[in-house]
Amino acid sequence: MTPTSSPPPLPGRSPARPAEADGLQTVRLGPFTTEAGARLPDVTVGYRTWGTLDADAANAVVVCHALTGDTDATAWWPGLVGAGRLVDPARQFIVCANALGSCYGTDGPGTLDAEGRRLGSRFPRITVRDQARLHARLLNKLGVREVALAVGASMGGMQALELALVDRETGPDRVRRLVLVGMGAAHGAWQIGIGEAHRMAVRADPRWRGGDFPADDPPVDGLAAARAFGMMTYRSATLFDERFGRDAHEPRFEPDDPRFAIESYLRYQGAKLAARFDAGAYVRLTEAMDGHDVGRGRGREDAPTALARLAADALCVGISSDLLYPPQESAALADLLPNGRYAELDSPFGHDAFLVDFEALDALVRPFLADSGFFA
Repeated sequence: MTPTSSPPPLPGRSPARPAEADGLQTVRLGPFTTEAGARLPDVTVGYRTWGTLDADAANAVVVCHALTGDTDATAWWPGLVGAGRLVDPARQFIVCANALGSCYGTDGPGTLDAEGRRLGSRFPRITVRDQARLHARLLNKLGVREVALAVGASMGGMQALELALVDRETGPDRVRRLVLVGMGAAHGAWQIGIGEAHRMAVRADPRWRGGDFPADDPPVDGLAAARAFGMMTYRSATLFDERFGRDAHEPRFEPDDPRFAIESYLRYQGAKLAARFDAGAYVRLTEAMDGHDVGRGRGREDAPTALARLAADALCVGISSDLLYPPQESAALADLLPNGRYAELDSPFGHDAFLVDFEALDALVRPFLADSGFFA
C-alpha cells in the first residue's frame, strides 16, 4: 500500500515526547506490593517538578495525567499549568508523576529486565489505587507536607481522587483541594465495555504474543486500531461531522487506501500513538481504569460512604458532549463529596475538551480555586 497524506490533527493531542526528554527525573522507591499482592522489588518512578517547595512544604500541586499522557504537564496542559496560569511555578511546587504501568519513566510492561527483555506479561495487573499509593510515596520522598491541589482529568482525575482517599486512610491527610474533570466515582459497564474493546483490538494483532512481544516488533496494528476506536469516544459526532462530513480523502493510490477524510484522520491518530506508546502499558492501564471504584475494598463500604469522609474542597467538571463519561457522572460525584461542587464545560470537543478548551476550563476552575483560598 502506498502511504497516503494525512490530514492535520485536531487540536488537543500532544506530539510524541521521548521518556528521556529534558526535565524528567527518576527515583527508586523500594519494594511495592500491589493491591492484588504482586510484589515489585524496587519500583522506579518518573516525574517532573516545577517551582520550589515552600518553607512549610504546603504549596504542592499534584497534576495527574490521563491514559497515554506523560510527565510534561506544561506541554499537554499548557492552558492550566505554567507561568501565569492557574497552576504557576512562581507560586506552587508542581509535581507530575508518570503513572504506575505506563511507559514514560515509571515501571510498566515496557520496563526492561536484567537481560534486556520487556517485562511484558510478567508486569502484574494494577489499580488506580496502586498508582495513587505510589504517588503518595513519591510525595513523601519529596518532603511534601500538604497538597494544596490535586488535579486531573479522565484517568488523571481518578488518580487525584484516590490520592486524597489513600492519604486520608494512611496519613498524612494532606490533600486540601481537588479538581476532577471528566470522570466519576467508578467505571460502569459502558466504560468497561469500551476498555475491553480497546484491549481486544490490541490482542487481535498476531504480534501481541500474549503481551511478550519484543521491543523491536510491537503490535502496532492492534494498538493503532484501539486508538482509532478510542478517538470516536474522545470526540463528538457534532465535531466530526463539522470537521470531516463526507469529505473524500485524496489522493487514493490503492484499493484499500481510505476513501474518506475521517478514515485518514483515524489512521493517522492510530499510527501516531503506536509509534510512541507501549501496547502492554495500554492494556494494563485500561485494565486499571476499568477497576476504578472508590468504594471497592474499603471495609465493604460503598462509594458514598467512602467519599463522605473526604474534607477536601472539590470541583467536579463534566463535559457537555462527553460520550465516554457523560456529564451526569461528574455531577453525581460532586453530590457525594461533602465539599463538592459541579460545573459543566460546554464544548463540542467531547471527552478531549479538557485538552482543547483551555479558556472555558479556566473560567470554571479559577472561581473555585479563588473561593477555596488557593490564591491566598
